Amino acid sequence: RNLAAPVECVHVGANGRSLVATEPIAKDTLIFAEFPFASGTANSSVCSSCFRELPMPHITCEHCEHERYCSTSCQVRAWQQYHRKLCTRDERLAQLRVYCREKHSKEDASTLMLILRLAGIAL
Repeated sequence: RNLAAPVECVHVGANGRSLVATEPIAKDTLIFAEFPFASGTANSSVCSSCFRELPMPHITCEHCEHERYCSTSCQVRAWQQYHRKLCTRDERLAQLRVYCREKHSKEDASTLMLILRLAGIAL
């Protein structure tokens, strides 16, 4: 499961699960990669999906113009996972996002979007 190196998952007594190398692994080798269940950021200079630094030019959601992506694959993944349910084509959600940004803080708006992502994923 998402393992990119020669490792296996083993149970180590009371310590739980561990990854153990089955052969030598070169320095700087990616061992494991997994996208979070849900995440959010108040930093508008990173991709809304993978949080990598945004290239110039980058992709912006054509519907709400709030979500920004580093690639088409991140845009498609976000749309399939959560954004299609949360995109601010829904006027009430757009108003809520504006309210949070104007009356509170950018971080509050990001927290709200994270909660909505979790709810959206559960729908």
